[in-house]
Amino acid sequence: MSVVFIGPPSKVKYLDILRDIPETIRKDPPTFNYRPSHWKREPKTHNTRSRARCQPGASPPEHSSTEGSGGDEGSHSPSTAAAARSRSSRTRRNGQQSPGRRDGFKAGRNSQKDSQTTRAYCNMAYIRGILNRDPLDKACPNLQSHPGGQRHSIGPAEFTRSLHRQLVRNRNEGFEPLHVRGRTGYLVKATLLTHGYTVIIKATTAEKQHRLQAEMENYKHLRNLQGQQIPVCLGAFKPRIAYWYHGELMAQMMVLSWSGTRLQHIINNSNSSFFGQERKKALAVLRSHGITHGDSEGRNMLWDKMSGRLVVIDLEDLEWVKHPRAFKPTSGNRWYGSHVRAGGADKHSHPARPLHASDSHRPLSHCIS
Repeated sequence: MSVVFIGPPSKVKYLDILRDIPETIRKDPPTFNYRPSHWKREPKTHNTRSRARCQPGASPPEHSSTEGSGGDEGSHSPSTAAAARSRSSRTRRNGQQSPGRRDGFKAGRNSQKDSQTTRAYCNMAYIRGILNRDPLDKACPNLQSHPGGQRHSIGPAEFTRSLHRQLVRNRNEGFEPLHVRGRTGYLVKATLLTHGYTVIIKATTAEKQHRLQAEMENYKHLRNLQGQQIPVCLGAFKPRIAYWYHGELMAQMMVLSWSGTRLQHIINNSNSSFFGQERKKALAVLRSHGITHGDSEGRNMLWDKMSGRLVVIDLEDLEWVKHPRAFKPTSGNRWYGSHVRAGGADKHSHPARPLHASDSHRPLSHCIS
């Protein structure tokens, strides 16, 4: 096998190569013009999972039972609320929701809230008519919103059950916390949407539930004063959903008529003499029925402009000053009628004294669930 030795490469003289190229070729301009591309700004995209979108003409799905009903699941979960806020902020950044739809949704929410806030309360005389299904009081400011007819089509027990069912379905629609707190509980403005009745709910916690029960019993014994010297009480219920108010869980709710403006907010030097006389009249009526109020200061007095009288509230601290007379139940009193008999005896044949908040905790026999 022969071996061929290759020597080192010879040095290339570039000047000699250029010299061999004709001068005309070396000096001719290039055959093309270079045009550099200009940088173009591209929209920023995120490498995230794409969202599902409705096909053209398709309607969005309705809320599930936990989304729109105000149920316990999802309503109070911080993680759920945070996720909703995150989705909302991403939507605003990406511009995926049209301004018209967003503004329409906001307008709908605001109009619903404004409607509840500006809705007038039904007057005491109108709510009192529910107790016996009396003729309608034409002076009610919500008369146009109520079902037609000459008499009330709903009784106190049905009213309370319907309002409870409405709360279970949606704790916000028709209910507005008033952020008013008393010794016993909190106040909520409530509208029974099926009938247009607007009333007050007095809600309390399990720790103060005995005070609300005592007040309920006293409303029961003073039924003939309801709608006159004291508010109308339609009943009570224990909410089947978790209803939180200022960080406290409400255990029981009592339904009352709206009864006016707190006296301490309207009394002044020019009218103090007038309201002093009205206060004496209201307390005299209570004494004529054998009771005294344990706290009869102005904070527990309301001025009902429509009826022109003072109304005494917060009846959990009443005391007998003499033996009470029996109050015969009326035929329309279905709220109390199913509970007035115990062991075949009529409780109204030997009326008991009003309950005091310091009494032992007794179950509320006429609480409507």
